[in-house]
Formats: sequence, C-alpha cells, structure tokens
Amino acid sequence: MHHRTFDWFNHFYPSHNRKDGMVKMKYKTETHLHCEESNHCSEVPAEEMVKHYKKLGYHTLIVTPHYSRAYLGTITPDWDMRVDYLLFGYQKAKKMGKKLGINIILAIELTSNVNRCDYLIYGITEEFLRTNTGLYDIELDELVKLCKLNDFLLIQAHPFRKGHEPGELKYQMGIEVFNGRHVLDAKNNLAKKYAEANDLTQLSGTDFHDYLDHKGGIITNQEIKNIQEFKNVIRKKQYQLIIPN
Repeated sequence: MHHRTFDWFNHFYPSHNRKDGMVKMKYKTETHLHCEESNHCSEVPAEEMVKHYKKLGYHTLIVTPHYSRAYLGTITPDWDMRVDYLLFGYQKAKKMGKKLGINIILAIELTSNVNRCDYLIYGITEEFLRTNTGLYDIELDELVKLCKLNDFLLIQAHPFRKGHEPGELKYQMGIEVFNGRHVLDAKNNLAKKYAEANDLTQLSGTDFHDYLDHKGGIITNQEIKNIQEFKNVIRKKQYQLIIPN
C-alpha cells in the first residue's frame, strides 16, 4: 500500500471520502523529536517545544530521546541515573502537554553499536528501560526478537543519510521515508523508493532539534492518545504521511 502525503489545506475540514480516494484526516502526530534536557544536540527545551507544536496544530508528540552509548555511557555508572537523564525531557514535555491539551508519548531512538544504524522503538516503557540495560550493544537479530516479544514497533530512522545505510532487509519492520532535519540530507527520495520496492512500513518524522527543521509526522482520522493507538494505526495503515513539498 502506498502512503499518500498530507493535504495541508483539506485537513481543516471534517473527514470524509474524496473523489480521488484519499481520505481527509485531521489529527496530527509527530513521530520523531528531541528536546534539550535529554539530548544536548537539541536546541529547544521541552516546554518550548510543546508550545511550538501546539501553535502548529499537532495533537500528539512522540518524544524520542537518543539512546546510545555516546549519550548514556559517559554520564554515570549507575544505570537508573542514566535512565533518569534519558527521560527528563519527556517528563517535562508531558507536564506541559497536560497543560496545553497535547498527548505526549515516550519512545527512543536507539543507535546500534553493531551496525551504527539508528532505530526508533515505539512501545518501550520506563520500566523496560530500567530493567534492560545496554540495548545498543545487542545484535540486530536479538533486537528484532526483543521488539517482537514485547510488541514494540521498530522503524529505522533516516536509512540513507550520510554514514548510514538500510539494515538487513530480513530484519526490517519499516523505515522513515521522510526525515525533516534541515542540516542533514536524509536522501528521503531514496528511502521512499526503497520502502515501496520492499513493501516496508513507511513513516515520516521531523527529527526535531530546532525550529528550522521541516515538519513531518502522520495524520489520522482518530486522535492518538497512547502508544497502543499509535501502533494500531501504523500496523493497519490507517494514516497519511506528512511530507512538506
């Protein structure tokens, strides 16, 4: 199934079937973002980030802090303190989201020490992060098994960015076909072609680090209020990709 891009004009109208077969949807979800508190590569504090997305009309934000040896391995030997650091931005975003009426969901962007690829893992919980240490060191086949066992959704981020390449196809659940980081060329056109050629789940995400990043995400007919609802719409392909022109 090919995913259509988001019709910016028509999302302001009630959902109904169009003559061209595309369904008008109205709930916007960001799938990939970083805030300053947990990732020093991000320039925007969590509270300001949530306010920014509120103004842009998003309903749900999935916070995806970098989970890598480079970020976590040098903070402290205490694993719980590492997880505290990882979750700090998400927790601040959640408090602001509650005030502004935006759903805030936790995920991670894992950098594998095995193949140096980045993977977005949706469905992971604080409890799981505290009881399973050093996920960045496990082999890819074991990571896939772990995700399937725990009903996590595993999506490779920006697979064609310089220094990256698609992981082994037999382990792929899906890939980002749009990544909006403005200072790094994700070669989104190659990712889109690769996903279509291999019938992979497609995702769009801003990879938000600062205000200049090009906004991506998905748009759905129902408001996504929790991670299970997100996984459901992705697996059932009940969404459209937000891809700026």
